Amino acid sequence: MLQTKQDYLNCLAMNPQEGKKELQILLQSRFSWTNTQVLESADTAGLVIDDTHRIIGSEDDEFYYQEYIEDSTAKLFRIGFTVNEVEELLNES
Repeated sequence: MLQTKQDYLNCLAMNPQEGKKELQILLQSRFSWTNTQVLESADTAGLVIDDTHRIIGSEDDEFYYQEYIEDSTAKLFRIGFTVNEVEELLNES
């Protein structure tokens, strides 16, 4: 399992195809669903519902309005990469 920035760079050097696959996963996993509002019902009136906004229900009959946002604590950032760095590595031949 890749745990550090150097692990990813080593994987990329030893097996470029696998390394790029892992970097792509790292890049995509920087987003997460975050609760932005507690709702009384699943009524969507006045709310944006699209690829980055949704309403989910919980087991305790509460509804949450969520937004799919970049998580500043995602593994990508914790191990020292920037989005631009990873994108450049993915675009190299």
